[in-house]
Amino acid sequence: MNAKWCLLLLGFGAAAHAVTVFGIKLGAPLDMRECGYSRIDASTVIFNPPTHGACYQIEGTHGRTQVRSDDNLLVSWA
Repeated sequence: MNAKWCLLLLGFGAAAHAVTVFGIKLGAPLDMRECGYSRIDASTVIFNPPTHGACYQIEGTHGRTQVRSDDNLLVSWA
Protein backbone atom coordinates (compact mmCIF):
# COMPACT_ATOMS: atom_id res chain seq x y z
CA MET A 1 0.00 0.00 0.00
CA ASN A 2 2.82 2.45 0.78
CA ALA A 3 4.41 1.91 -2.64
CA LYS A 4 1.15 2.89 -4.37
CA TRP A 5 0.94 6.14 -2.38
CA CYS A 6 4.59 6.90 -3.13
CA LEU A 7 4.02 6.44 -6.88
CA LEU A 8 0.84 8.50 -6.72
CA LEU A 9 2.62 11.36 -4.95
CA LEU A 10 5.55 11.22 -7.37
CA GLY A 11 3.09 11.45 -10.25
CA PHE A 12 1.47 14.57 -8.79
CA GLY A 13 4.87 16.12 -8.14
CA ALA A 14 5.93 15.64 -11.76
CA ALA A 15 2.66 17.07 -13.02
CA ALA A 16 3.02 20.15 -10.81
CA HIS A 17 6.35 21.04 -12.44
CA ALA A 18 4.97 20.68 -15.95
CA VAL A 19 2.14 23.24 -15.61
CA THR A 20 2.28 25.92 -18.30
CA VAL A 21 0.07 28.83 -19.28
CA PHE A 22 0.39 30.01 -22.89
CA GLY A 23 3.66 28.08 -23.08
CA ILE A 24 5.17 29.80 -20.01
CA LYS A 25 6.24 27.32 -17.31
CA LEU A 26 4.77 28.38 -13.96
CA GLY A 27 7.16 28.62 -11.03
CA ALA A 28 10.23 28.60 -13.28
CA PRO A 29 12.50 31.53 -14.13
CA LEU A 30 11.17 33.43 -17.13
CA ASP A 31 13.00 32.26 -20.24
CA MET A 32 11.89 34.98 -22.63
CA ARG A 33 13.55 37.92 -24.35
CA GLU A 34 12.73 41.52 -23.58
CA CYS A 35 10.81 43.39 -26.29
CA GLY A 36 12.84 45.94 -28.20
CA TYR A 37 12.37 49.53 -27.12
CA SER A 38 13.09 53.13 -28.02
CA ARG A 39 14.14 55.64 -25.38
CA ILE A 40 12.37 59.00 -25.78
CA ASP A 41 14.00 60.71 -22.78
CA ALA A 42 15.38 59.77 -19.34
CA SER A 43 11.96 58.79 -18.00
CA THR A 44 10.18 57.49 -21.12
CA VAL A 45 10.68 54.16 -22.89
CA ILE A 46 8.39 52.93 -25.67
CA PHE A 47 8.40 49.16 -26.20
CA ASN A 48 8.04 47.78 -29.73
CA PRO A 49 5.73 44.85 -30.52
CA PRO A 50 7.50 41.55 -31.26
CA THR A 51 8.23 40.66 -34.87
CA HIS A 52 8.23 36.91 -34.08
CA GLY A 53 7.68 34.72 -31.03
CA ALA A 54 7.02 36.20 -27.62
CA CYS A 55 8.72 38.91 -25.59
CA TYR A 56 8.07 40.80 -22.36
CA GLN A 57 7.99 44.47 -21.50
CA ILE A 58 8.09 46.12 -18.09
CA GLU A 59 4.80 47.75 -17.13
CA GLY A 60 5.17 51.31 -15.85
CA THR A 61 8.93 51.48 -16.31
CA HIS A 62 9.48 55.21 -15.64
CA GLY A 63 12.46 54.93 -17.99
CA ARG A 64 13.85 51.69 -16.54
CA THR A 65 14.76 48.75 -18.72
CA GLN A 66 16.07 46.43 -15.98
CA VAL A 67 13.47 44.21 -14.31
CA ARG A 68 13.03 44.39 -10.53
CA SER A 69 11.46 41.66 -8.42
CA ASP A 70 8.30 43.73 -7.83
CA ASP A 71 7.68 44.65 -11.50
CA ASN A 72 4.65 43.61 -13.52
CA LEU A 73 5.50 42.26 -16.96
CA LEU A 74 3.36 42.36 -20.09
CA VAL A 75 3.88 39.48 -22.50
CA SER A 76 3.27 40.04 -26.22
CA TRP A 77 3.13 37.45 -29.00
CA ALA A 78 3.68 38.08 -32.69
